[in-house]
Amino acid sequence: DIHNKEVILSIPLNSLISLELAQESKIGKYITPELRKKLNSPNHCVFTSYLLQEMNKKHLSEWSFYFNMLPSSYDYFPIFFKDEELEWLKETQFYSTLQLKKKEILQDYNTLCESIEEYKNFSYESFLKVRMIVASRIFGVKIKNKKSDVLAPYADMLNHRKPKQTYWNYEDESEAFIISATSPIKKGEEVFDSYGKKCNSRFLLNYGFTLEDNEDNEYKM
Repeated sequence: DIHNKEVILSIPLNSLISLELAQESKIGKYITPELRKKLNSPNHCVFTSYLLQEMNKKHLSEWSFYFNMLPSSYDYFPIFFKDEELEWLKETQFYSTLQLKKKEILQDYNTLCESIEEYKNFSYESFLKVRMIVASRIFGVKIKNKKSDVLAPYADMLNHRKPKQTYWNYEDESEAFIISATSPIKKGEEVFDSYGKKCNSRFLLNYGFTLEDNEDNEYKM
């Protein structure tokens, strides 16, 4: 059994992929402040570029253990829906949101290709896949009082549930990303995280699922 406020998971800093780590990498340094201004999602592009660089190293990358944990298919993300699946969405606001997101991601990819020589090694398909890995698994944290983003291997495998069952943050004292219980959890039960209050359009776009009864749904009028 897990008790309220008990630490469930602790991932040390050297096992986190932080924005700073990605920015200081070889490819990250090419994404200068001037180039960032041209990108729709600069932080996501930094992470995506770093992961693509590391994935190209295959088993030689220090993060190969993490890449082996990631799903083999991302067909459940609307970004990858086929035409017959998109037909079901055409009369919805979500369809235009999805088309805009695809346009922005393609713009970012083209901008990076024009600016960074290494991007000749990365196809748009691989960029798109890794971009969605980042969008669906990133955590916003504070490290030493400074806002940052991290990818936290293993912690990002928890499914969503509301009300939240766990609480996560980065602890400077332990130098680790911590997940703690906010209520008792019985042995054998699945441990959930909360992805926050979001409209189903955001859940579908960034995570590939919707909630049956979502009081946070929104409609633009």
